[in-house]
Amino acid sequence: MRDVLIVLLVIALALMVVGLVNHDVALDVDYLFGTWHDTSLLVLCSLAAALVIIVGVVAALMTRLAMSGDRRKLEAELSSTYVRLRELESQLPGDEKATPAGTSAEPPPEALAADGAAAASADPGADEVPPQNDDGQEAAAD
Repeated sequence: MRDVLIVLLVIALALMVVGLVNHDVALDVDYLFGTWHDTSLLVLCSLAAALVIIVGVVAALMTRLAMSGDRRKLEAELSSTYVRLRELESQLPGDEKATPAGTSAEPPPEALAADGAAAASADPGADEVPPQNDDGQEAAAD
């Protein structure tokens, strides 16, 4: 909401600057029920700036209300889905339930690190980087 207000205020400020720069310009404004004679451009820009701020704030509030309604609907749907999921999990036999987080079929990371160290010790030259020239090319073996 703060960002919306900042943008609206910048637009209103730009309108006011246009009105201040051209404040000596007088216009006749014809509208549905009559005419304003010799109306300053500053007055018109002030009205436009106020209209921009009011319409922008109303639109932002309406959007926020719609988003909160959608959020409540989504949270209710998620809650009901969670309840159904737990009911289905309780109906599963004990041996088919999902394994806890630490007991997967993959070996633990410590075992993988030990296997990698054993493989590296078996082939000591495998991780060696070949010598390079100054320009980054591999040096030719003499």
